Amino acid sequence: MKTRYILRAITITTIFETLNKNGYSQLQQKILLLLIEEGPLSRKELANALNRPRTTIYDNLHKLLNKEIVKKFRKNNGSRGAPTTFWKLDSLKQF
Repeated sequence: MKTRYILRAITITTIFETLNKNGYSQLQQKILLLLIEEGPLSRKELANALNRPRTTIYDNLHKLLNKEIVKKFRKNNGSRGAPTTFWKLDSLKQF
C-alpha cells in the first residue's frame, strides 16, 4: 500500500511541475487535482470545494477546455429541468 501512495505522490508532483512549467495557474492546477481525485464534477461542486466564485471556475475551466485537458458533458438525473453540466479530465497525454 505504501508504494501506491508514493507512486501517486510522485505522479501528482510530476504533473504539477509540468503544469507550472507550461504556465498553468494555481487555480487551474487545483481544479485538475480535484478532477483527478474526485472524477467528474459540476461547476458548482468545484466552486464550493475551492471556495471560489462559479464565474472564476467557469473561466478557468474554459481555458483548460481550449487546451483539451478537460471535457464537459451533460447529465440528466431523471428529473425535470435542464441537465447538469459536468466537467471531467480529458487527457494528461501532453504531460
